[in-house]
Amino acid sequence: WQVPLNARVFSSVVDACQEGGHWLAALALFRDLPRSHLAYDSRSYTKTMNVCASGRQWVAALSLLHEMPEQRVLPELVHFTVAIHACSRGGQWLLALAQLGGMRGQSVAPDEATYNAAISACDNGGQW
Repeated sequence: WQVPLNARVFSSVVDACQEGGHWLAALALFRDLPRSHLAYDSRSYTKTMNVCASGRQWVAALSLLHEMPEQRVLPELVHFTVAIHACSRGGQWLLALAQLGGMRGQSVAPDEATYNAAISACDNGGQW
């Protein structure tokens, strides 16, 4: 018995991956979206980046953020915030601040959650 991959199934499976700490499985499923004739979109990036952040996989989260324009998906506030949070969880305070600075170049304004994530990154890195 096999369930065809669609947006709803993807969302549910990625949620389960996040709860179980299976960031690599979520990333693999994300990479399979085109084979299932599903386009990468803002929501699929958000969900996958969240799983990576939860798993302290800042490299994967940043890679996803930086590939978005190539996939014709514009990074939004939520994507930068999740990437900064991933850096924070991984102890990468300098990279977190770099993402905060990179938002300006993309005309994305940080909000309170973004600044809080950046402050947490500095705190976690002993820079506060």
